[in-house]
Amino acid sequence: MKELIQEASAWSSKILGKETTSIEKLRKEASLRDYYRVISGDQSFVLMDNFDDLEGATKFLYIGKLFRENNLPVPEVMAFSEDLKYLLLEDLGNEVLDQTNILSDEAILTKSICHIANIQNLPLDVLQSFSKESLEHQTFGFRNVFQYKGIVLTSKEEKTISNLRNFLVQMLMTQPFVPLHNDFERRNLILNKEEIYIIDFQDCCVGPMGIDLASILYEHDRYYDEELILSQIRSFLSKKSSNMKQNKVLEYVFVALAHRSIRIVSTFVSYFLEGKLLNRKKDLEKFIIRIVFSLNKLNRTEEAQIIKKLL
Repeated sequence: MKELIQEASAWSSKILGKETTSIEKLRKEASLRDYYRVISGDQSFVLMDNFDDLEGATKFLYIGKLFRENNLPVPEVMAFSEDLKYLLLEDLGNEVLDQTNILSDEAILTKSICHIANIQNLPLDVLQSFSKESLEHQTFGFRNVFQYKGIVLTSKEEKTISNLRNFLVQMLMTQPFVPLHNDFERRNLILNKEEIYIIDFQDCCVGPMGIDLASILYEHDRYYDEELILSQIRSFLSKKSSNMKQNKVLEYVFVALAHRSIRIVSTFVSYFLEGKLLNRKKDLEKFIIRIVFSLNKLNRTEEAQIIKKLL
């Protein structure tokens, strides 16, 4: 690890034309990328270490440009290495919105809904789209979660969970497909100069409308008043030209929340078994609670009872 930090520091010093006076590792997220705050004289930057993920770095550069061209606030890219291992980004500060109370929940959600509506206005033809197969693949590893927790399911229960995965994908495929951030949580929003900036946007794609709404309105460790959520959905609908109804959007959100939470739990367990992202173990139960919550909202009580065994 020390050698990696020294390598990153040497590269940033070369790019900036002066010695890096300090380099500090920032919070580890769900991705395998690493982030550092680089101080050089009186300036600070964020250095992204993509390791060997050339595709991810390319997408980050492309989506960032697309967002900026459509007036969505994202950090500026100051420089990048030839192999795209390193990217030097604008430092937006420390006011990540899952760690600060500087703004009210209502203010954060109101701005977030505006950002989501604007993301949905991005051109569809330049973004990769989810398919039925890709949505199915995202939750394939969910059966491993029960093994990880030491829970043995009956053959009937296994079939019920398999049918649930198919049901959620079928329901997702009936939703309007729109551009998505695809991980729109407070941890990916930073307050800087009275503007809420969007980060970790490289997985932007086209997919079911409920995904970004579910991500921000029903985060794993944020519980908002029901009326606040309903008012934000009404605000979202006011920005759309269609005649969608509030209850239909709520259904989209609960389906997306169940599928998304199952996907995240599956991914976490896969990483945990490899000894990776162990810092996120504390979040596992929170996502399982969200699965049970969303299934109950969808009147899928039998499946909810089986998944409650994981708690």
